Amino acid sequence: MKKVVFVINSLQNGGAERVVVTQANFLARQGKYKPIIICLRKWNQYAIDKGVDIIYLSKRETFSPIRKISGIFKMRNMIDRELEKIGLENICLLTVHLPLPHIICRFSKYMNKFLFVMHNPHFQFKYSRTILFKKIIKILYFKNKLVCVSNGIKKELVEYYDMNPNNLFVIYNPLDFDRIDKQLKSKPSKKDYDRYILFCGRLTDQKRPDRAVRAFYDSDLYKDYNMVMIGIGEKEDETYEQIKGLGMADKIHLLGWKDDIYAWMKGASALICSSDYESFGMVLVEALYCGCPVVSTNCKYGPDEILVGKLSKYLTKLNAHDLGNMTKKALRSYPNIDYAIFDKFKVEKIVNEYINLYGKELI
Repeated sequence: MKKVVFVINSLQNGGAERVVVTQANFLARQGKYKPIIICLRKWNQYAIDKGVDIIYLSKRETFSPIRKISGIFKMRNMIDRELEKIGLENICLLTVHLPLPHIICRFSKYMNKFLFVMHNPHFQFKYSRTILFKKIIKILYFKNKLVCVSNGIKKELVEYYDMNPNNLFVIYNPLDFDRIDKQLKSKPSKKDYDRYILFCGRLTDQKRPDRAVRAFYDSDLYKDYNMVMIGIGEKEDETYEQIKGLGMADKIHLLGWKDDIYAWMKGASALICSSDYESFGMVLVEALYCGCPVVSTNCKYGPDEILVGKLSKYLTKLNAHDLGNMTKKALRSYPNIDYAIFDKFKVEKIVNEYINLYGKELI
């Protein structure tokens, strides 16, 4: 049986991690290929199907910045050995995800065998527009095939980093809609609160939970709704203090990590995305599929590739005032969803795109 191999930091909560798990679980159920996930460190918050093999290169859950740098060549050697054990001739797809694994695999003796998946925009980094940073990007991905998870990320790499567009390919993040349907059948929706607005994402600077809280409070949504915030991250304590400072502890509920996220989406009156930037915005597609109206900041990149046509009016400026007011409009009236829009995100389609691209020659 041919093998599909994924290399990633870990399987902690996050979009890239979910992309890998979604594909691996689908492949395991399909039975045509053997999925193998190589993780740099041992941290898993996702349900993994029995047919998926996971290889942990370290038992540590986290690495210090020094350990990340000092361990690059050690990890490279470990990955190379694992690939040799698997048998390179047996691999029909080999993808690597996120910056640290990208750097490690760039120094692999099998570098040209990897398909590098770009999940994040680079403008977020402090020195991303400097000449030195641009040179590093060019060296890191020189003559490698890159998959970008949105057209916005591809455009950035071409315009700011002068990368060859012929070597950049856009493949959207996959969603397993059959699995979502099964979860919704077992848990149709959450009834913990009569009516609630949902925020679903990591509590980080990027996702701007503070903006979501302000949008909910400033627009007086708290008079008729609760807010449920699902996610974990370094901004958790700060977000709680903000909520308490506004006197909203009985209206805004920080629930941490939840496995039954689709039931929460199905039961929500609306979902808001308050991010400063995204690479794709998978939660928007998931919420729409669950029948939940979605409002999002029109941030770079991804939301404007998902909320298109009639839904584009629910993209707002990057401020709490507009986000809150647009959420109120969405609660009053929201377009019917044409489920044909989800076809391009189906996991079976995405997996086939990856496998077909893998053997494609560079120009």
